[in-house]
Amino acid sequence: MKARLALTAGLAAALAACAGPNVRATSVAPVAPPVAWRTDADPAATLQRDWWRSFGDPTLVALVDKALANNSDIPASHLGHWAFPSTAG
Repeated sequence: MKARLALTAGLAAALAACAGPNVRATSVAPVAPPVAWRTDADPAATLQRDWWRSFGDPTLVALVDKALANNSDIPASHLGHWAFPSTAG
């Protein structure tokens, strides 16, 4: 009987711990991007391989270049993608 009471109390405590404060979401007005950011490109248009350079931000360019130079997963995944069809039955 004590075990059942302890189990019930434990479950009640666990469920009570899941309850949080009643948070109300605030409404935020939508923000329209600047006209210079918009393009009328065809949805099937290809992106430039170095599209981040078009922002003209040297910090962004340096960060992306550093990330690409130090990330061996991207070339490895690309090679794995092309190797998969040749190994599939």
